[in-house]
Amino acid sequence: MNRETNLVLLSNIIKDYRKGELDYTPNVDHISKWLSQFSPDNQDVILQETLHVFQEWYFSNKYVDEKVDRIPNYLQKKYHYPTIHSVCNSVSFLNLQKDGNSQHTIISRFVERIRERYGITVKTKIEEDIKHYIYFDDGFIWNRRCKRCQRFW
Repeated sequence: MNRETNLVLLSNIIKDYRKGELDYTPNVDHISKWLSQFSPDNQDVILQETLHVFQEWYFSNKYVDEKVDRIPNYLQKKYHYPTIHSVCNSVSFLNLQKDGNSQHTIISRFVERIRERYGITVKTKIEEDIKHYIYFDDGFIWNRRCKRCQRFW
């Protein structure tokens, strides 16, 4: 593929990267500017390899939302809760990571999705009434094995 095609393909993959956090949407111009930091002889190889890696490893917000949205129903079925509301009353999604932001990002995304879909506040602390604690780490959502086998989902 040629450079322009690769730029468009990569920009389509990352168009939702940090959506709502950045004051711009990554696009072809943004990627071209990023590539300009490398020597011209290396730019096409870096672009091709970046595209290859992102085609395999980048999870769009839509993809993550689809997976996160399945968690309450999975827990409801697994632990025999009568409603999603009862799941959220009995389960706490722990946010314990001290270094980094990946766990906080996953929990925040999950909490937001539950609030949007069900109008329910998700518990994220250790409390007496909790029957089950869920600990997300970035491998849970982002791990390549989860993408390929999707056994949990």
